[in-house]
Amino acid sequence: LPDARESGGRLGFGRDSAGTPTDEVERNLAAELRGTGADAAATALRRGELTLDLSRLRHTQHWWLPLETAAEKRARLRRLLDELFRLTAAGEDGTSPRVVVVSHSYVLRDLLRDHVDEGAPFAASELRAALARRTVPNCAVFALDLAPMASCANADGAATHIVGGRLLAGAAGKFPA
Repeated sequence: LPDARESGGRLGFGRDSAGTPTDEVERNLAAELRGTGADAAATALRRGELTLDLSRLRHTQHWWLPLETAAEKRARLRRLLDELFRLTAAGEDGTSPRVVVVSHSYVLRDLLRDHVDEGAPFAASELRAALARRTVPNCAVFALDLAPMASCANADGAATHIVGGRLLAGAAGKFPA
């Protein structure tokens, strides 16, 4: 999902500020999975049992694009949430598919700062506050619950906010449960 890319418009990026060439994303993911002990997932990726849809990233050489305004970034993250909600809508069999988004901590922090339903209990949670202000360790896994919000729909009539979240793996002790 191209809209899950990190914002390149921040100061202080390190050696990877140019982004990862898209043809290296799958290989890097497999190496990260093996490095964290997720060998079964790495093997499934290698065998084609777990697939990455990079088709919409092929139009750009790098995962990150340079500078964008704050308004452009908010709109991009709004599109991301709307797309994630559509992707996780219940299928014909009544089950809701799970979608894994691999991104950087600034994306997660920006989502949790600007795109949480402030009326949901999660909005006041310690986890949301911690995630919105701290760097997330590499390979940490969080689940976010999404819901449509008609009261803040965009021009297309679609709007999705985060209404819940929980830590699944990779950051135990660093964030509240």
